[in-house]
Amino acid sequence: MSLKKSTSRGRQPWFALAAAAAVLLSGCSSNDQQTGATTTAPVEATVTGDDSTTTENTIGSRQDGESTGDTTDDSTTTTPADPSPPRVVAFERGASAAVVSDSVERGARHTYTIEAGEGQTMELLITSLEDNAVFDLLDPDGDVLEREQKNTTTVLPEDGIYEVVVGGTRGNATYELTIVIPPGTSADDAESADDGPVVFEAIEFEPGTSSATLTGSIQDSAVKPYTIEVSAGQTMAFSISSIQNNAQITLVSPSGTLMMVDVTLESVPLEEDGSYTLIVSATEGQAIYELVVTVT
Repeated sequence: MSLKKSTSRGRQPWFALAAAAAVLLSGCSSNDQQTGATTTAPVEATVTGDDSTTTENTIGSRQDGESTGDTTDDSTTTTPADPSPPRVVAFERGASAAVVSDSVERGARHTYTIEAGEGQTMELLITSLEDNAVFDLLDPDGDVLEREQKNTTTVLPEDGIYEVVVGGTRGNATYELTIVIPPGTSADDAESADDGPVVFEAIEFEPGTSSATLTGSIQDSAVKPYTIEVSAGQTMAFSISSIQNNAQITLVSPSGTLMMVDVTLESVPLEEDGSYTLIVSATEGQAIYELVVTVT
C-alpha cells in the first residue's frame, strides 16, 4: 500500500498516531533547505558559528537576551565580551536526521538554528553522560514550543527559523542532540496527498509461531507503518530486504521514544509494554520490500 507522508495544521500527523512517532528527515542548510529526502542513518551535522564561547543565560531564553523561560540559580559562567551567534545546523544533502555533539558549561547555553516549514514535524532527542542536558524549542517569533525537554515530537506552526536551546540542569553537560524532520511532512505535501490518511497495519503471528513476514511496495514520498503488541522483557528482531536495497525501518516505542532510525537489521530488548511502531520508508525511488519480525 503506497501512502503519502502528510502532516498539516489541524490534522493529526502520522507521527502522533503512533505515540509521537518520529522518523527520517529532510535535509536543510543555512542557504539551501532540502525537504522530502531520506537518509540511511543519522549523520553528523555541519554546524557553523563560533562554538568556542558560550553565553551566560539559562535554558529557555533567546540569544539576544529576550527571556522566554525560567532562570536557574546556578548560572555562574562569566559572560564573554563578544558572545558567539546561534549556530546554524546544516544537514547533509539528502539527509533526514542530523546529530550534533558538544559540552555546555554550567549556567551557559548553546543555541542551534534550523529552517523548517509550517506543518512539518520536528523530532528532538538529547542524551548526556550524566543525564543532565535538556533543550527548549522556540518558534520563529521567539515563543517557547517545548521547555526543558529531552525527547519531543512537535508539529511546526509556521515557516521560518526555529531555535533549539541546550543547557544543563546541573553542572557541565556533555551531550548529543539528534534532530529529525521526517521527509514529506510539509503543508504542501499534505494538501496534495490523494492517497488518504496513513493506515497502521497490525502485525499478528500465526498460532504457535513467533515471527511474521510482510511484503509491500512504497515510493520515497510515502511511508508504511506497522504496529505490534509486545511486553517488556521480550526481544524484537527485525530485518528488511528490498530488490534495490532501498528500504529501511524506524522503530518507535509505545511512549513515543525514537529507538532506531533508518536501519535494516536490528535485535532490540524491549523495556515497555504496549504497541511498538515499525515505519518502513524508501531511501529513493520505489522500494519493493520484505519485512521479517520475530519476538522472543
